[in-house]
Amino acid sequence: MSSTCHVFKTGEHAVKLVAVDHAGSLSCVQPPPKPLLVSAPEEKGEYPVVVLLHGYLLQNCFYSQLMQHVSSHGFIVVAPQLYCIAGPDCFDEIADAVKTIDWLIHGLAHILPTMPSPTSPN
Repeated sequence: MSSTCHVFKTGEHAVKLVAVDHAGSLSCVQPPPKPLLVSAPEEKGEYPVVVLLHGYLLQNCFYSQLMQHVSSHGFIVVAPQLYCIAGPDCFDEIADAVKTIDWLIHGLAHILPTMPSPTSPN
């Protein structure tokens, strides 16, 4: 990214958006604990990963335009579908977010076979 960047303009990367089910659609790896919506630059390379935790009782797909915009600037954006029905507290949602982030370390590369690699944490 250059030193001057117009963040409200679309970035230089073409973007791909992929929906990933958590019901075992992946044959080579354990599926994610929650359904995911993933946006990433189409060009091969290594990109940082951003996890988008959407608003209360909303759908992750409501943020697809924002996700694609961020990805156009060189990021992989992952949005798990966390909330379905609200309970008396948010402990289950926090636990689901942790499980999803833990899964990303090994699982994300398997859902992006034709897409770029996530940058490994140092």
